[in-house]
Amino acid sequence: MGALDLIYSIPGVWKLQVTVNQFLSYVPPPPPKNQGAPRKILIVSSHPVPESYSLAIARTVEETAKEQGHEVQRIDLGLEKFDPVLNKKERLAYFDDTNKDDKNLPKDVRGYIQKLKWCDTLFFVYPTWWMNTPGALKGFLDRTLVPHHCWHFPKEETGIKSYLPVGLAPGLLNIEQVYGISTYGCTRPIATLAGDNGRRMISNAILPIFSNDCTIRWHGLYSMDFQTDENRRIFLDEVKAMVKEI
Repeated sequence: MGALDLIYSIPGVWKLQVTVNQFLSYVPPPPPKNQGAPRKILIVSSHPVPESYSLAIARTVEETAKEQGHEVQRIDLGLEKFDPVLNKKERLAYFDDTNKDDKNLPKDVRGYIQKLKWCDTLFFVYPTWWMNTPGALKGFLDRTLVPHHCWHFPKEETGIKSYLPVGLAPGLLNIEQVYGISTYGCTRPIATLAGDNGRRMISNAILPIFSNDCTIRWHGLYSMDFQTDENRRIFLDEVKAMVKEI
């Protein structure tokens, strides 16, 4: 047994690191309990240019995952002519009980939700534009993370009230790991000081609707416009190594 294995064998240590990681994505997660087991990986990319470096990252994730024996599905929002706009009809039906029936959801949304319910590992691969996700990815979250399917309002409980804020009840308990990979036009300190809003949205707002022990790992290539071809290659090698750790 290695030193890390010994540490994580101490009761509560693994859960403590999971909790800290969930509150602060800059703290790395502990290794998954079933590390090395075949995973069901869903890659959600968001770049409209097929030859883009961002989609090269997505291909690297896919190819490496398949080499490791994992199942992989992809959603390429920038290439699928996805409409990111949550329109009037969808918004009015958002909280409607009739939405419990998949047939009442738009066809594209229904297909995306099926993939979200299928996977246990979720990759978001996108370029950070204006310190946030591209509009297609934000629209994907707006339209697909609907109640009854992806989350629920917490049930009212009697007895002692919690002093901690109560969030949404998770509906995608199958998702155990989230990975974010993004390119940035600025340096890491600037991105962090500016809020890195895409990262914060995924790690703070979206993560709680997944498994209670879901962890997140982030990897970014900063100052993208000034990177050399060699640095871009090195980053892809780092992505390969990260996927192999799954």
